[in-house]
Amino acid sequence: MKENRTLSKLNIAKRLIFCTILVYIAVFLVMNNSYFTRDNLHRVVFSLKQALSGEETEDVLLFEDSGENMYGIFKDGLVVLSNRSLSVYDASGSLLSETGIHFYEPVLRVSEHYILCFDRGGSGLLLCDSFGIVREKSFEKDDYSYSILDAQFGAGGKISVITDSPNAKGVVYVYSEMLEELYEFSSVDSYPVRADIFDKNTLSVVSLSPRKELSDLLFYRIDYRTGEGYQSPVYSVEDRFPVSFVAEDGRLRVLTDLDILSAEKDALTTCLDSVPSVTDRYSISSRYALFSSLYSVSGRTYTVSAYANGDPPLFSVEFYDLRDVACQDNAFFVLAENKVHFLDQTGSILFTEELSIPASALVASDSTLYAVGAGMAERIEIPAAAGK
Repeated sequence: MKENRTLSKLNIAKRLIFCTILVYIAVFLVMNNSYFTRDNLHRVVFSLKQALSGEETEDVLLFEDSGENMYGIFKDGLVVLSNRSLSVYDASGSLLSETGIHFYEPVLRVSEHYILCFDRGGSGLLLCDSFGIVREKSFEKDDYSYSILDAQFGAGGKISVITDSPNAKGVVYVYSEMLEELYEFSSVDSYPVRADIFDKNTLSVVSLSPRKELSDLLFYRIDYRTGEGYQSPVYSVEDRFPVSFVAEDGRLRVLTDLDILSAEKDALTTCLDSVPSVTDRYSISSRYALFSSLYSVSGRTYTVSAYANGDPPLFSVEFYDLRDVACQDNAFFVLAENKVHFLDQTGSILFTEELSIPASALVASDSTLYAVGAGMAERIEIPAAAGK
């Protein structure tokens, strides 16, 4: 009898332990469900095969240089889009995939889960992951080939696309990550140049309204469930021409030929009253703007200036033979004399990394930095102190 009772208690204990383990596993899966995607699982299998094969990865990545290459960082690895191929590398430098394409003016966008590429002026959109094309969308309909002018990833996996139109100055679409159309807006009075989805149901559009000599910059917010809000602009500024856009943290920063504007909720405000008049390279993050200007042509000396919200600059420092600059929320990077310099918010150099390749550009994300040259790239480890 005692033995039976003991066995019964052991069985109950085993069941309790088993149930507890199941609960922990369930909680772990729920809390990390975004990680267990088809793409990530394929990456795990690829890494296991790579480890078992004993193949060593190269420190320098080699790829085709078409002269029109675009670069991005996807899951800490480099993505290279040329006229003829899309190449995806992991963080160790292993080539995960190379997909053949044919673009005249390739454009690359990267999100947490997908890679978006298209031919500006073409009519085809490709949604890819680490191992190739997942979905495709054609903008040929009613015997008309709509030219894609821009496309962006947005909140909740949504995608915004701007095309031309025979009946309007431009059309803005909202798609799900399955490339199902959710909304279409034809702009009759102004030319849409940028469209972003910052929250669940709101589409933000920046457009140009041309006048006789200059243009006005308009900012709209649209509830794409109902279409309400697009009839009048939320904000407009005169005599501005947009040069570049950066969308982060629920707001859009617009670099114009005169200043930097911030579009957030129902306002378009000025972040920086004036930008350097002769700008060679620039980089804008959600918090900072970094500009380089040629100081001396004969001496090949450049001035690098960093700004937060407004004047004066946080710092201005000089570099010789500068090639590129990049900034993130808490770090500034300068590529000069074939070295990558890590700067703090005072302009002091924290670290310097000498490169093994002739590099001409920097590709940066929050945690990863690559130096890129003609048909080659080198991963740079960001010191922990550079992000503080």
